[in-house]
Amino acid sequence: MLTGRLPFEGESPVSVAIQHISSIPLSPRELNPEIPEALESITLKAMASNVDQRYASADAMLTDLEEFRKNPNINFDYSSADLFSTGGMDEPTQVRAVSSISNRWGQGTDPKRRNGGEGKNGYYDDNGSGSHFSLPIAIGAIAIFIIGLGYFLWVSFFSGIVSSVPEHQVPSLLGSTIEEVNSNKDITDVFTIQKGGEAYSGEYAAGKIMSQDPESGKTVKGTNITITVTVSKGPEYISMPDVTNQPYTQAKLTLESMGLKVGETPEYEASKDITKNYVISSTPSVGAQLSQGDEVTLVVSLGPVANKVPVLSFVDQTIEWARETLKTLNLTEGSVIPIESDKPAGTIIYQSIPAGTEVDVGTAISFQVSKGPGGDTSPSPDTSATPTPDTTVHTKKITVNLPDNVESVRVRVDVDGVVKFNNVVYPGSTGNVIYPPVDGSGVQTVSVYFDDVFQYSNEVDFSK
Repeated sequence: MLTGRLPFEGESPVSVAIQHISSIPLSPRELNPEIPEALESITLKAMASNVDQRYASADAMLTDLEEFRKNPNINFDYSSADLFSTGGMDEPTQVRAVSSISNRWGQGTDPKRRNGGEGKNGYYDDNGSGSHFSLPIAIGAIAIFIIGLGYFLWVSFFSGIVSSVPEHQVPSLLGSTIEEVNSNKDITDVFTIQKGGEAYSGEYAAGKIMSQDPESGKTVKGTNITITVTVSKGPEYISMPDVTNQPYTQAKLTLESMGLKVGETPEYEASKDITKNYVISSTPSVGAQLSQGDEVTLVVSLGPVANKVPVLSFVDQTIEWARETLKTLNLTEGSVIPIESDKPAGTIIYQSIPAGTEVDVGTAISFQVSKGPGGDTSPSPDTSATPTPDTTVHTKKITVNLPDNVESVRVRVDVDGVVKFNNVVYPGSTGNVIYPPVDGSGVQTVSVYFDDVFQYSNEVDFSK
């Protein structure tokens, strides 16, 4: 059935049996090259003319067939030359005399020839009758065995091997739940879905399939194909660790190793309790639930004494750029006076502290900013000639009510735009009211800021 034709053909069962015993059949692959070599070896061994070279039992043959099913490329080391011995003759097929075959099937008898030709074929009828009846029976048994074995092999093994295997394209299961996939009959008729595990994913929600093997779009052969899927556990949340009182570089490495981003420029504050360049606090605070990629801002200590920072050149820059740069340098903005200039509006044309000067953190820098071409054409007042109404400088304590429910707050007090007080205070230790001393002369405007956000202003007479 593998080749579509019988291994031996003859006019009668006797001639077929004789060929089976004494001839070498054609190799199945000579008739059908698509037959696997291992399957050909099993077939030839089952057809061996010598009973000692055949399978000892059906179980032995089934064992080889099972090995072939697992590995179609297995080599059984059975060859036609080994299984069909020709007794050293060169011809591939030998047909022995019928008399020798008769003797083989009539073992145990001692046929005697008559000199006078008595009896048919020269044998005594009473002694030779047993061999005449044994040969047809043996031939019939062999033929029935071969036909039955061929049918059994075809139905059980060969039909599935030789017949074409159906091909299927693997569907995409990503983004679906296992329950949704299993409810799709078009998928479950061909594929079996097997859960391989779970993993965190920032792309797929919890319970959704995030990966599959084989991947979608691949062409696979067979039936009841298994697709192994990995199910998302959702995004992995990270609890914000406590990095306070740690060196800034160490805290930054710790956060980045957890998949968090750290702001490029930390915020700086003076602190009498936290060592210089150590972390004072973080935003978000300790214990906050974060996802990978979230950004953390660290506040770093300047130590108990304010550090010196160099002043940059702000001339020809925009006032917006200057304000952002002042924050980076931990400096503050003083007064901003618009004046007539041929520079574009908003361009700084003067700064109160020259570039390169080292100043304390928190120092205020005032600016003169261009009003742009076509601005007020009236001459600028000559400030150098304007007399000071009151040159006597007096110091006054200003009452500042601190905000509630805060651990710390930066308080800034300006007198006519000039910073006179700029410190971080802690309401828990100072109370909710502080009295920062500021100096001024005559009647001047005093403005109060919390964390650089304007709160209120008052007119104060420093002469009283």
